[in-house]
Amino acid sequence: MSRVLVLTLWFPSVEHPASAPFNLLHTAAIARKHQVRVLHIQLGSRAPMIRENYQGIDVTRVGLPGRDFRKYLGILKLILPFLRDADILHTMAFPILPLATPLRLLGRTPWVHSEHWSGLAQAVQPIGARRAWFRYVLRRPNWITAVSTAQREQLAAFTGRRNLSVVPNVVSPVKALAAREGGRTGVLNLVSIGGLVAGKRPELAIEVLSLLRAEGVEAYLTWVGEGPLRGEIEGLARERGVTNYLRLTGSLEHDKALAELAEADIFFLPTAHETFCVAAAEAVSAGLPVVLTDLPAVHDFLDESNSVLVQDSAPGSYVAGIRLAMSKFCEVSAEQISQTISDKLSPEVVAELFDDIYRELRKVSGSPPPNRDDDDLIQYEPPSGR
Repeated sequence: MSRVLVLTLWFPSVEHPASAPFNLLHTAAIARKHQVRVLHIQLGSRAPMIRENYQGIDVTRVGLPGRDFRKYLGILKLILPFLRDADILHTMAFPILPLATPLRLLGRTPWVHSEHWSGLAQAVQPIGARRAWFRYVLRRPNWITAVSTAQREQLAAFTGRRNLSVVPNVVSPVKALAAREGGRTGVLNLVSIGGLVAGKRPELAIEVLSLLRAEGVEAYLTWVGEGPLRGEIEGLARERGVTNYLRLTGSLEHDKALAELAEADIFFLPTAHETFCVAAAEAVSAGLPVVLTDLPAVHDFLDESNSVLVQDSAPGSYVAGIRLAMSKFCEVSAEQISQTISDKLSPEVVAELFDDIYRELRKVSGSPPPNRDDDDLIQYEPPSGR
């Protein structure tokens, strides 16, 4: 058992339970085999340092207000005692890397970085002189994990390194499979989970709902998530006459978000980009067919057995995709769809993958492993046939 320090700018709290749930789920998986402490640096906050138990995880939170260099140095000094007490440093999500990189000069603790940030794909393409530092900080950790095969390939091409593995996001088993009453009642309940932000394209979802209603489909849409576009989406729904068929739940705790899946017939998200899309994987685990934009990152777990992937961003294409899913999966049980995910994304599998990387790094006592192929490590195998 290793002592693991998880260092991140994003971690859920009582006040913000929907913030970066993927970090919490990865941390909880690591804690199955290792002693874990989380140091959550709250950028832009003046909150005093507190230590708490959050869902069984030992979490210390500390604010880092503004851009005062002296405060930055103070945070580095605060981190060092945590680092000295750790066998493994594990950073999560790219924005923490500039803060963590100077620690490489102050110690030789083996360092694993897990990349979840969906914005990284846009940030590194195209690469220019002003963004060259992205490559520098991504080369500092001893090992990097990506959440999908597509992300791993992108990071490998961008950084030129081979010390990369796929460790997928955790998809916990759902408590109840979706009832999927739509095929029997004629009412189609769509559910979307994601922030009301430009990248998830909620305005496109409203257009699709409007088209479905215009074509005589008794469709309803529940959108789980909050964001700056809420007012705009409410206004568009009024313009399209679908206010009574749209429900915006706002941010929900994870269990409550999963409960929304159990009431739906189809998971639908016209997202523009993803590094994994946990919500879609959880929908499949709940027995829901998925209608989603055809993105490389989702090919690890979505295929013809559980989804319809839409090739373009025209509203009519998503309507056609939803209609196809309605007919294609009406006789396919929730159990059959759920089994296409199997246990490939379980906490147990993720724990084993991280444990294998830690053991490799501990062998070299904190020295970076050679830039070599990682075929001898336990490798993630996508659950679908793609």
